Amino acid sequence: MKTEPMAETTETTPTDSEREATLLREALGLFEQKRYREALLACEGVLVIKPNSVLALSLKGALHERLGEIPEAIRTYERVLELNPL
Repeated sequence: MKTEPMAETTETTPTDSEREATLLREALGLFEQKRYREALLACEGVLVIKPNSVLALSLKGALHERLGEIPEAIRTYERVLELNPL
């Protein structure tokens, strides 16, 4: 049985690590613009890809803190410490 070679595609889909990096950059940019709710959504996107991302969780904690959501900030920071103890 002869198989045909696969056609080359000009479009490439980003890898998970590329999507993660893009979302982290977006979240940081939004944080700097004080667009905290939007930054939080970008962090959540990272966490869908990589649930144990210490960077995304740290930023998420800071965002909750800035939004006055202190109990959620504490829970998030505690998770960061579980993953990356001092």
